Amino acid sequence: MGFLSSRSAESSSVTASVGVAVIGGIQITLTLLEKLMDAFPLPLVKGLTGAGVEIIKMARVMRWNRKECDELQERSALLMVVILGSLVGKTMEEIPEELQQALERLNNNFQEVRAELRIICKRSRKGSITGLAQALLYYHDNLESLKDCSAKLDWAVKVFDVTSKVNSCLSELERHQELLKNQKKSMEDHTALLEANEKFHKVQKEVLDTVKEMSTVKTLSRLPTTVMPTQPEIFGRSDYVAKALGLLLQDSSGAAHIAILGPGGMGKTSVALQIAYHSDIIALFGQSIYWVPCEQATSVMLLVELVAKSLRLPVSSSDPFHDIITFLGSCDDRHLILFDGFETPWHIPGRQSEVADILSHLGKIPTVSFIITMRGNQPPASDLVDWSQPLLPALTPLDLDAARKAFRRLSPDATEDAQLDTLLVELDCVPLAITLTAKLAHGRETPTTLLTRWRSEPIRLLSRVGGDRRNSIDASIKVSLDSYIVQNTPGVIPLLSVLAMLPAGANFARIPHICPSIPNWNVALEILENVALVYSWSDESLSHVHVLSPIRSYMMLYHPLDSIFREDLLSAYFLLAEKGASKPKDPDFQLNIKEVEEERANIEAILLDMLLQVDQVTDAVLQASINYTAYCQWSHPQTAIIEAAVRGARALKSTLLASCLKSLAEIYSMQCRYLEAISAFTEAKDIFVAQKNQTDAAWCLRSLGNIFRTQCKYGEARSSLHEARDIFAILENQQGVAYCLWSLGDMLRIQEKYDEAHSTLKEATVNFEGSEDQHGIAWCLWSLGGVLGTQKEYEEATTVLSKAQTVFVSLGDQSGAAQCLQSLGDIARMQGYYDDASVMLQDARRIFIDLGNELGAAWCLYSLANIFILQNNFDKAKSALEEAKQAFEILGDKLGTAHCLKTGGDICKREARLAYQKAREIFLAIENHATAAECLDALNNMGNEP
Repeated sequence: MGFLSSRSAESSSVTASVGVAVIGGIQITLTLLEKLMDAFPLPLVKGLTGAGVEIIKMARVMRWNRKECDELQERSALLMVVILGSLVGKTMEEIPEELQQALERLNNNFQEVRAELRIICKRSRKGSITGLAQALLYYHDNLESLKDCSAKLDWAVKVFDVTSKVNSCLSELERHQELLKNQKKSMEDHTALLEANEKFHKVQKEVLDTVKEMSTVKTLSRLPTTVMPTQPEIFGRSDYVAKALGLLLQDSSGAAHIAILGPGGMGKTSVALQIAYHSDIIALFGQSIYWVPCEQATSVMLLVELVAKSLRLPVSSSDPFHDIITFLGSCDDRHLILFDGFETPWHIPGRQSEVADILSHLGKIPTVSFIITMRGNQPPASDLVDWSQPLLPALTPLDLDAARKAFRRLSPDATEDAQLDTLLVELDCVPLAITLTAKLAHGRETPTTLLTRWRSEPIRLLSRVGGDRRNSIDASIKVSLDSYIVQNTPGVIPLLSVLAMLPAGANFARIPHICPSIPNWNVALEILENVALVYSWSDESLSHVHVLSPIRSYMMLYHPLDSIFREDLLSAYFLLAEKGASKPKDPDFQLNIKEVEEERANIEAILLDMLLQVDQVTDAVLQASINYTAYCQWSHPQTAIIEAAVRGARALKSTLLASCLKSLAEIYSMQCRYLEAISAFTEAKDIFVAQKNQTDAAWCLRSLGNIFRTQCKYGEARSSLHEARDIFAILENQQGVAYCLWSLGDMLRIQEKYDEAHSTLKEATVNFEGSEDQHGIAWCLWSLGGVLGTQKEYEEATTVLSKAQTVFVSLGDQSGAAQCLQSLGDIARMQGYYDDASVMLQDARRIFIDLGNELGAAWCLYSLANIFILQNNFDKAKSALEEAKQAFEILGDKLGTAHCLKTGGDICKREARLAYQKAREIFLAIENHATAAECLDALNNMGNEP
């Protein structure tokens, strides 16, 4: 009582001051609220007040929708008055638990309003032409958002108005008790005691009347209609509906009990209605099909009343459920009851056994079948209800074809938009998300523009002001998040926030490593599965947990990760990225690469999320990006991560900039982007030299030499390779020397200096063996196989290349294995094994394309063109040759371009020879010997040329 009594005068003063401020002006309110924030000993109230201040400030500076902005300011200020008037001067122990829970809910409400206003402010920045255009573009969206925010605050004011009355009642009771204790001290207190007692009972009556009134409204006027909705059109669920019909119709004399389960937005209600409207179901149950909307069945009695209302029974007796059972049990007709949204009554705190009993009693009536739709993965009351077997699986997202049909049914004009499939995939093919998006695809909106909006503000795109769980994504998700079991189990929401950061889902075995600060993660995960906020699946021996895209976006917007959970997640995935830097000679290389491959999408999402926020870029993030890019060189060459890392390193002025540039240049080189690779390697080399890092500078020189060799700039290539080799020799780096020798030897092979090439490659092999580098040995074998093939030593060449290919495959180097496959195809072509050669070259080309190696793919196409020529299929040969030549020209590969031009000339000669031969045969057949002789002369002049 000490703190409360000492601050009671201050509380009255604050309330009065802020009340005057609301009337007198928003600026005064802001000033007072900002001063009072630090005076609160309650962190939650301080946070609420801070959010309220920010909401008022944002609403003040908005240039558009002024009327709505002004109303929002007034509502926010009024709500602050109610909060301060109820709570100033109290400690947390003095606030009832119910009021604390109300504060928690209010805090969530405030965060949602603040998040929506931040989106609006971002779309219409003051003083920006782009902001002006966006403000105009999103005018109606902003208007609806502001109205939604005001509506939320209106409801909050009403709730806290009632709460304030309750608080007054408690205060009067407290004062009443205090006076009773001291009544013997002075008779003067008797009058005060009577006044306090009268006031207490007056407030008590007012509160009880208010509660009674609210309860009556909720029970009577807000009881939802039990008229069954119309039959919806659904896509991609025909097999599921057929299975459900089979269960309902398999025994015409018995009852069926079916649970349609799955996450929110999967179309459970639509599937249930599709079943109920089926002609066979109508023939079996006739008029005895009943619809029970359970969304507002927030008590067991309300659930019973809803069932009674659906059955058109009066709710007048003291035991309405007995009346229901009596009515259903006395009928000979078959009945089908559809409980829609059964998760609401099932998760009533402390009442699950009573709800289970209701299902159990209904399930024992032989003429009563029922279907429930429910968020979750297991049917309720499985120990009391005989659910029809086999159980229906939980609904999952649509396949792409069904998703496409659903979208086009609502938006036929979207048929030709190339981005439709991409949009549907990013929506995870969730039926509700598809429906909401398709309804927007009219007028100026197309799948392309909707995709852009989805990527920038996903939840706003799929939200509908005043919408319920059936027509608004955020409302649907909020239903699950607000369930009692989610709100009252520690770790559930933090775990969902962690999983929301992983677009590819989480390996079940990895969860304890990424969530070490959530000790009861397994309990939290089970709850998330039960309310269908996550779903799981198994792939071979691994189990995965996945969060659908709309839920992920919602969590990242409204429930971002706290710092401790974020650090746990980053540590786990940075450690995983480090495994990507493994080398082929490392004993765990294959295992590490496989582990990184399984988490590739998650690693990329986490790294990009960090790299695209300037204030989040650290050396640890940059190093993880470098490590992950090393993995990409072996599997999926891509530059998005490392390009962002280079930008981040420049902004941070990090010493890791050179390493980022070197990693980026290596990917550019693999993608045949030689000019960009040369620039990045050169800049990296100069930084390494300045840092006195001779080893990495030498590796950059060696890589530059390789690029010059590919570009047929043999002089520059030789100079760079010799310089790099000399530096490695000084540093006694045998592996570096070996790679320089291999590059020099392979360049000699390309120049057709076979003896020198053979000698240099042998020397490189010796150095690789000394450093135990199997990868380097395999590259030497590949080059030697090329020399032997050119020298027509086909058998030996095949043996050497096959050995190299085996090593590459064992090391997981797809690029090296594809190079060997291409060379083996060329040798088969030289030997006349055209079918075998074609298969090998086509396989190699597919691998090169998957790896983004356009140069390798072009050389395969060139070899295939040569096979077509040898088969006299000149049309195919010309087509393949032209495609290869264009690729070589784009890549700046002079050697490849020259070979294509020469081979094109050879085709002309071959076509000419065949034309002369065929013409001569016809002339001889018609006994035109003179002209036949001219054809022979022409053939003789062509000699043995191809």
